[in-house]
Amino acid sequence: MMRKLYAAIVIAIVALPFNALAAEGANGQVDNVWAFLRQVDRTLLMAKEGEYGEISEDQQYRVEEAGRTIKALLSGRRSSASLSGSEQAELGAARATIASVLQTADKDREVCIDVPITGSRIYREECLTIEEREERAYYQRERRWPPTNGVHFVW
Repeated sequence: MMRKLYAAIVIAIVALPFNALAAEGANGQVDNVWAFLRQVDRTLLMAKEGEYGEISEDQQYRVEEAGRTIKALLSGRRSSASLSGSEQAELGAARATIASVLQTADKDREVCIDVPITGSRIYREECLTIEEREERAYYQRERRWPPTNGVHFVW
């Protein structure tokens, strides 16, 4: 039982989206619940917007249900260390569900989606890797897109 739990946690940690490891402790526990839940919200929103590629309604429901499970288990807690063994197994299973459906571990997988050109009804195909999409989403959510790094763009 414990071996399966640890295997599920390891798989879920490896498959975490961009920057989610900042909320993780060395032992796979969620140390910063607020940051982790924020990352889960970001991942769910990206899935809903199609940033991970096309997924069926059933898969979208499974991802959203796993997100609700994670939020229910971690809300009101400072870390996942206070969860019981069965709750930790449930948390690991929910994380594994999200990772398996969205295939977030494959950061080099390229996803192409049609995006509208601003001020037009014409669409163009935009192909980015999962890692590039997650990075863009992170900066957009934090209101820092495009990242300037001290360089000012002149249009």
